[in-house]
Amino acid sequence: MYYVLVLLLTIWAYIMRIPIKPGTWTFLLLSFTVGYGDTITFFTSGFFSAHVLANVIFSAYQMLHDGVLKGFLSLLSIPVYLGALLSARQLFKSRSGGTDLIKAGGIMLIVSGLLSAVLTATDILTSQIVCLFIAFLVVVAMGMISAAKYNTNPALLMGDSLVPAFWSQARKLKNHGAFLVLAGFTAGCLAGAAAGNFVGLSGVILPGVLLFLFTMND
Repeated sequence: MYYVLVLLLTIWAYIMRIPIKPGTWTFLLLSFTVGYGDTITFFTSGFFSAHVLANVIFSAYQMLHDGVLKGFLSLLSIPVYLGALLSARQLFKSRSGGTDLIKAGGIMLIVSGLLSAVLTATDILTSQIVCLFIAFLVVVAMGMISAAKYNTNPALLMGDSLVPAFWSQARKLKNHGAFLVLAGFTAGCLAGAAAGNFVGLSGVILPGVLLFLFTMND
């Protein structure tokens, strides 16, 4: 435990010395959200919410070991994600940048988390169907966040994975932005795993609030 604490303090000290340029915090927060959302839905529902193309491979494993239905649910996240992404791009295509999409994704995460908390308190979330419904709401939110990525840089392709896209953009900042993106994604994965284990899908409120506050004045 002592060595872990020393390592975390060393990393934090290094981060604090990095000169931050405009745009870096956006990539850091979005990478944190992606890692958080991916991990919390994986822990609670068995599929990824942001890197949904990875579900193609993972669904094959599930079909062989957990049954066809389990694998099918992982595949179902792909059209939900792409539908949310395309719909969000159409709804916000007249807006410049991706701020509105980031805020919309944050609100969707807050709604998903609050709904999960209420249903958990009333013992309704024990239903597998209800749990999956909320997990797919998180997938929709991730689709909105992905659409924000494309609005920010239209040159990025539809099939680009979120974190590599953030990584490539962060590298252009020429201020160790790529390291911050990786750190944000890793921190998000760890936080999402802890939230999924202790509070379940209600934990998606945290990145939702962060995204909303981050864009509140825009």
